[in-house]
Amino acid sequence: MYKLICCSVFSLVFLVLVKGQQAPQKADKLITKLGAEEVNKPWAAGLSIGIYHAGQTYFYNFGTVDKATNETPTQNTVYEIGSLTKTFVSLLLAKAVLDGKINLDDDIIKYLPGSYPNLQYNGRPIKVINLANTTSGLPNMLPN
Repeated sequence: MYKLICCSVFSLVFLVLVKGQQAPQKADKLITKLGAEEVNKPWAAGLSIGIYHAGQTYFYNFGTVDKATNETPTQNTVYEIGSLTKTFVSLLLAKAVLDGKINLDDDIIKYLPGSYPNLQYNGRPIKVINLANTTSGLPNMLPN
């Protein structure tokens, strides 16, 4: 069985496929190598990589949070990742589709608690695929 490990670095995403039950341990050398290489680049400061596998959590931290203070990152360091969130969410959605947990043609109401009888656009229900590829037709700024 292959496990997908996703790590973000500023605007980069590393995807590591490793095989077997000991996925994080087998990927350890590669993750350590990639992390060390990234934080040694002139524009880089700090990097944290988290892996959840078989009920276990693994953390890798590299570099500094702030070059002026030399404070090192931890598993609790918060990074502003901006648009990279879309990439991460897309990977999670793709996995959910492959695992049969969600269908791209489903009405999003199926996955929301409560009742939303008017959650549609031009008389058509908004589907998961519409949110994934930004074709829902909803305005960019929704009212409060």
